[in-house]
Order: sequence, then C-alpha cells, then structure tokens
Amino acid sequence: MVCPGSRTWAALTRCQRRLLILIAIFSSSYYILHRHHPDLHEKLKNHANRLLTQRDIESWSKDEDFDIDAFQAKEAMLFEKDDELELELVDKAVDGLNFEQSEDSVENQVPDVELFETPKNMNQLIPDLGYVGIAGQWRSTVDFTPKQLEIKKEFLYAWRAYKKSAWGKDMLKPISKSHENWFNMGLTLIDSLDVLIIMNAKKEIGQSREWIESELSFDQDNDAINLFECTIRVVGGLISAYTLTSDPLYSDKVLDIGNRLLSAWSQSQSAIPLSDVNPYRRKARPPKFTQFSSLSEVSTVQLEFRELAVIANDFKFSDPAVKTSKHLSRLVQNSKLVRMFISPHTGRFQEKDVFTLGARVDSFYEYLLKQWVQSNGDEKDDYLLEDYLASVEEIRDKMVAVTTGEKKLTYIAELQDNIEKTKIGKMDHLVCFLPGTLALGYWFSKQIHVGKSEVPEWHLDLAKEIAYTCHEMYKINKCGLAPEIAQFNQKGKEIFVKPLDNFSILRPEAVESWFYLYRITGEQKYRDWGWEFFESLRNHAKLPDDGGYASQENLAGKLKTRDRMESFFLGETMKYLFLLFSDDAQLLPLDKYVFNTEAHLSLIRTANNDKLFGSH
Repeated sequence: MVCPGSRTWAALTRCQRRLLILIAIFSSSYYILHRHHPDLHEKLKNHANRLLTQRDIESWSKDEDFDIDAFQAKEAMLFEKDDELELELVDKAVDGLNFEQSEDSVENQVPDVELFETPKNMNQLIPDLGYVGIAGQWRSTVDFTPKQLEIKKEFLYAWRAYKKSAWGKDMLKPISKSHENWFNMGLTLIDSLDVLIIMNAKKEIGQSREWIESELSFDQDNDAINLFECTIRVVGGLISAYTLTSDPLYSDKVLDIGNRLLSAWSQSQSAIPLSDVNPYRRKARPPKFTQFSSLSEVSTVQLEFRELAVIANDFKFSDPAVKTSKHLSRLVQNSKLVRMFISPHTGRFQEKDVFTLGARVDSFYEYLLKQWVQSNGDEKDDYLLEDYLASVEEIRDKMVAVTTGEKKLTYIAELQDNIEKTKIGKMDHLVCFLPGTLALGYWFSKQIHVGKSEVPEWHLDLAKEIAYTCHEMYKINKCGLAPEIAQFNQKGKEIFVKPLDNFSILRPEAVESWFYLYRITGEQKYRDWGWEFFESLRNHAKLPDDGGYASQENLAGKLKTRDRMESFFLGETMKYLFLLFSDDAQLLPLDKYVFNTEAHLSLIRTANNDKLFGSH
C-alpha cells in the first residue's frame, strides 16, 4: 500500500498522487452511500469516471517510470469475477499478454475497470509490494514465470476440487467427490495455506483464514492423533503461515495445539515422546499394537517445537524436544546408522532391525542437519552437525551402492542386521529427499563459514548422483510417474519394480531435491526433470470435471486411479515445483528460511535464538 510520507509515495508524480487520492475518496464514499442509498450507485460511478479525464490519463501514461502494459496485466489478474474467469486469465498470462493501444482511445489507455463494484481491491491498483512477515517484507516484485503460472493454475484446480467436495476435511476423495478424515483438522487446507500465500492467491487465502478462525478447533475428543503427523502438518503449516504474514490468528492457533501435544513428552517414561495424543483430553499413549515408535516420528518434531519456543518466548516447548535430540545423540555414539524403532518406555532401539534411509527413518537424518541450519550454525547445535557428518560418512561407506549396468546408478541400499551387514538392492522413493539435504548442508556450511565449508564437497557430488537415480525412477514407466519402491541389480536389470510397488501417491521428495540442487548449482537439468514430472502429473494424475488430482496404481500398464488426493500433494509437491521455476533469487532464500519435512518454512534464527536450545 502506498502511504503519504513513504518513499514510494514521494516517488509518484503529482498527477499520480492526485488520482490515488481521488480513488480513496470515492471508495470511502461508495461504502457509506451505497449501503444506505443503492440508487446512487450509478450516479456515483458515472461521476467518478468523468474524473478520469483524457489529460490526466495521458500525463500518467507518459511517466517514464509507469509501465501501462504491466499495469494492465496486473489489473487483469487481480480483478477476477469468479473462479472460471480467474483460470482464463492465468491461461492468458501463460500464453503471453499483448495489449494494443490506440492513441486516441481513452478505454485502451486505462483498463475499463469497474472500480466501484469491487472496492475491496482498490489497494491492488498500487503495485503489490509484498507481505510483511515476522521478519519484515519477504515477497519480491519480480513477476511469476510462465511455468509458475501453469503450476499455479493446476494447483488452484486441485485446491478448488478440495474446496468443492471436502472443504474443511482432511483429504479429498476425488473420484467419489467426498472426503476422508484422519484428524478432523482440515489437513489439506492447512498444508496448502502457505502455498496460497506464496502464490499470492488472495481470495483463497481469505477463505482459508476464515475457516481457521471460525471452524478449526482442537477440542475434539479424537481417540488419538499421531504426534509426528500433526506436528509436521498442522504445527508446521500454521508456523509457516504466521512466518509469512505475521497474522496473530495463526500464532494463537499454533500455540494452542502445541500446548496440547506436550503431553506426548510429559506422560512418557523416557526422553522419547509417546506417539499418539488426544489433544482434547491431553492424554498420550504408544501405538495400540506395539510398544515401539518409529524413529522418524520422535526425531522429526524438533524444528517445530524449537520454533514454538521462540514464538512463545517459553522454554517449555524446546526443553522436551532438545531433551529427545540429546538422548538420541548419546544412543548413536557407537554407530551412526540407526534402527527403525525405539521404545518410549526404555528409551532404547529395538534390536535386530533393518537399516534403511526410507520409511520410519528418513527424516531423522534430515532434522540433524536442519536443526543446525535453524540456529544459523550456532555452536550449541554443533553436536547435531557432528552426528550428521558422521552419519553421512557411514552411509557412504556402508550403504551407497552402484548398479552394474551401463548407467551406473548410485543408490542407497538397505542393510540386513547381520554380521556381514548384507546390502539389499532396494530404495524407497522417500530416500530421494537425501540429495536435497546433502546439497543444503554443503551450501549452507559454505555460506556461514565465508567460502569454506565444514561439510566436504563429496556431499554435493553424492547428492547429484542420487538425484540422477531418482530421475531414472521416473523414466521406468511410460506415464512418467515414479514407483513407491525400486529394486536395483535384480532380474538382470539395473532398475526394476515389483508390481505391488508400482504405484504413485504423487510424492514430493525428488522434486524437493531438484529444487535444492537448482537453487545451489543453477544447472538447468533439474528444471528439465521437474517439468517432465509436472507434465506427467497433468497428463496422468489429473481428473476431469473439477475432480482434482489423484494417486495412481499400475504405473506400468493401464493406470488405475485411487480415490485419494494426499494433502502433501498440494503442500509439498506443487510448492516445490512452483519454487523450482522461480527466477526470483529473493523468493524464500535458503539462508533465511528452513523448510520442515512437510515443506513448511520457518525463520533461520540468527539472533535472539536462545529459546531454541532449551533451558538446560
């Protein structure tokens, strides 16, 4: 918003200032008069139109700093009448905008905008200078690229399918056009909120905010919700929205649910939190059918609870999270390769287990690094970096494998828990997060150590090799969608997929890594791979008739559509695709924000960060 006294206001010409003041005056008049005298509407609008004289318009449009084409393009995008019109405008922007002007046509020099029919958008006649988050303005004025606009269009198509058939529920069932509830907390809505903010989808942001304010309640007597899933999605999503907007609604809501989840620690017999919580009764318990929790579930909540401590200025959020991290650090001193399950009763790992970087373990390694990034490499988190570096070195020495065929694909094998530590030629798609983490660690360490990195360069080399293998997983099937699990060096093939593993729930891990690698290296191939993936999504996972997007089975043959759209498809997959194609280096830079494992962001705390580390 341009305000008198600001630098932007001072830079305007006298004519521009006069016109903006007139707009503000007549906007206010409309609100007052039209509410009580509807018949004055046409008179008021006609009078305002007469004020836009030919002389004023010519003076404005001749200003060297005023770009009429850019103004018209922005106006066209902002004054949509309804959902269908907005999608048409996005299409138009993708194809390229070309406005022809006649020298003697007032209508062609200034867009024919029904100013007084949409007074709520008056401030949008002034260039959008961005949101003000908790660390100040963060949005650059650089326009979205054509490919970003295409991605935004598909995101909104899926989001509107959710709104139409599953509004306020956890997930959309796109075939039956119904919904599925898991926590009954609007998971898709909250997972999508920061994407809407990043994409500047103001109408949808307003609708989401209204639902959160009026409908989102944690006073539901659910039997139990998973601490990990609720933390990365709900806590992470609300932190991200608050970070980007500084809206106290989001901070109030996130502190509410954060307080309720603390019972996972307070009712545990060890430093390891219980896995399930009833947020209404504030009661926690282990899973129903086992005493063990997944390692990833208890080690992937620290970013969020440490940030809550800073937001609330209260150690009660960081103390238990840090206690868990330090307990795990002690457990892995003898071997940095960790097991899949850990007991909250004893605080110890389950014996005789497979070593993997896939499901139930993956984000343990991710959060070792990202907690260190979160504190801007503060020495109090050095133990986390040391564990991370030692872990990656052991992964390289014991789990990295290369196929024997022409492509020489590098992958992360699983290890049997026997004396020989036999390698199993199997890698989950989930492991495709690793290249992004490796690249981030190398790059971030180099930034804070002024050109020298504590993280060796071979981390980046390994990241590139695994990222290539992940791309090859997308080429296995003609549809261009990657399987859930791939096998290597089996049945005479470098890469092979078992039929039961050949399905896709439209996961984000590969495009997440391509995003990091593009940001860090600038190599075009990562965008090329991302665009191939986007086109495969649009061609094979998109449902007609406003159905949204859906997971797919039988990828090697005739596709079979599952009746489910995961919340992370919007919250992660489409977000990373959108960011991958941004030409704006200042759009959420990696030295200012850290992304959690659900792609929700929070600030890297460079100062006043003592609450991150707990009180002990």
